[in-house]
Amino acid sequence: MNIANIFGLHLGCRIKFKQSSSDNYTGIGRISAVKNGWVEISVDPDDTRLWYDCSDCKLLLKPLSKITDEDKAELEKQLDEYNCEIQLVGAIVSIISEGKEIVQLGVPNKTALWLASKGYDIGIMPDEYKEVEE
Repeated sequence: MNIANIFGLHLGCRIKFKQSSSDNYTGIGRISAVKNGWVEISVDPDDTRLWYDCSDCKLLLKPLSKITDEDKAELEKQLDEYNCEIQLVGAIVSIISEGKEIVQLGVPNKTALWLASKGYDIGIMPDEYKEVEE
């Protein structure tokens, strides 16, 4: 999977981008579209939409350990059909099914997509394209 496709899994998420040729990430917005290695970013408050090369962008992601109560409830509802539950122990989120922890690869695809769209770091974005906010 190419990097643009991975950015595409995070539509609506917060992103930092380089506003000029400098090496600093100075702008913050939300991903509104991805196409051919370019990311369209919606910049608040005037909702200006600009295109940036993926290499000039970093996703601002949250660790799974920071999942909100609302997101946890929604995730549990989604996992209900799989007879799963979520346990938060310290900084670790575990998904339990039939008394056994499911490894990340065992999480249903729609659940992984949902977590990515909510801005959680699910381990698919290479480190050079993300910044995980604690």
